[in-house]
Amino acid sequence: MYKCFKILQIPVIILLLVVAANAESIYEVQYSNDPGSGDDCYPSDYNGQVVTVEGIVTGIQQGSYPDFYIQHPDSSEWNGIFIYDSNVDPQLGDYISVTGEVDEYYGLTEIKNLTSWDVISQNNPVPSPVRVRASEIMGGCEMDAEIFEGVLVKLFNVTVLTDPNQYGEFWVTDSHGDSCLVDDNLYQYGTNQPDPPPEAGMHYTKLIGLIHYAYGEYRLLPRGAEDFVAGETPDLFCDVWPHYPPVEIPPTGARMTMDGLLQNFTDSVMVVDVWADAEWVTGGITWDSISGCCQYTAHPGMNIYPYEIGVPARAPEGEWRFWAYAGLTEQGLVYDSGCFTFHKVGYASGGEERIPNEPMVRNVEGWVWYDIDDMIFGGVYDTHAPIVSEVFVTNTPNPFNPSTDIRFELPSDGKVTIDVYNIAGQRVSRLADGFMRRGPHQVEFDGSNVSSGIYFYRIEFEGNSVTRRMTLLK
Repeated sequence: MYKCFKILQIPVIILLLVVAANAESIYEVQYSNDPGSGDDCYPSDYNGQVVTVEGIVTGIQQGSYPDFYIQHPDSSEWNGIFIYDSNVDPQLGDYISVTGEVDEYYGLTEIKNLTSWDVISQNNPVPSPVRVRASEIMGGCEMDAEIFEGVLVKLFNVTVLTDPNQYGEFWVTDSHGDSCLVDDNLYQYGTNQPDPPPEAGMHYTKLIGLIHYAYGEYRLLPRGAEDFVAGETPDLFCDVWPHYPPVEIPPTGARMTMDGLLQNFTDSVMVVDVWADAEWVTGGITWDSISGCCQYTAHPGMNIYPYEIGVPARAPEGEWRFWAYAGLTEQGLVYDSGCFTFHKVGYASGGEERIPNEPMVRNVEGWVWYDIDDMIFGGVYDTHAPIVSEVFVTNTPNPFNPSTDIRFELPSDGKVTIDVYNIAGQRVSRLADGFMRRGPHQVEFDGSNVSSGIYFYRIEFEGNSVTRRMTLLK
């Protein structure tokens, strides 16, 4: 729920010749690589112009003023947008064409003052929510979140961290331990309320909503009770994400560096099959099992596997999705899957398809799968810090209040230093400074005497360092 509302715009009928800008899609209106300044956040190149776009209605604000969202049916990134006009009264699944003015409302790209609209068809399937991590949609004006503005998304394995405040805002954490803001703006005035209402400590296997930008923060807007999906926690969660999004592959091909996640919610070790597909969204074609099928061991908790995929030069240009699956192939069982989007900006009939003198594990249809390192067990690693000695690090809980346990495992004896820093880079605590034996260790950080916020802990061991982020919520 927002802290204030726009003044209702009363339409005045006048005779006016409107010349629409030459925008043909939501993508063209939304896409921007300019972060802007002041209140702007990746402002549209069509700001202030009249455009005509079309898409499927994915969400409607309940109550007397049914502003709504539309999204291109076959795409995700940059392909959703907010329509600020309560005169239309659409239905979910309507395929609608709208003509109106593009406006940057304190960083939110919207279309307002509609001069015409046309429901082309009804009862269309709403585009499937795009899986995202909470870290991708948290914080201020960032490209990682901006690409999903107006897009229907979903989080998995969600725990509510805080009770809703007076504005209906509350924080949640997801499978990766990251947190983001959730807002009740779409359902606050309607009858389709989650029952029971969310409160700190509640758990959802899935949380769905639209990405909105307001008051300098991205937030997830569930549409109603059906977007709060409760149920039993699955045995295994699978996901994959690139190190350096957004990913653009040149015509000659390139390698994508990524992390794969297998989160084992059981108390036993699981041996699962993992495979990957490459979906050419633009052309509607999928290359199955580009990685072949291989077995991975998932220990209880989070298991991170770094690897790379070589995208061949002959892969067609356009939008792609890289899919990772985990299951048991002989039984025909898929536990879970995850994907991310990348773009090929051109096509070449030749080009480098793998780096010479590097071990190529598998090569199917020109797609090359590289193993970067052994499995990293027990926590996420810092891709920018070389971990020659493989120091395994995690902390739980995260976010925390007021204390959290930092767990790590040393491959050999050696001197260890552990410091905690605030977001300004000032050291607030030294947790360890001395010799430690090989094996698992645990230290506690007590945040009782510091304020809420983001902190970083840094472990130095034998010339290597690992830095992790943690969040204190009081």
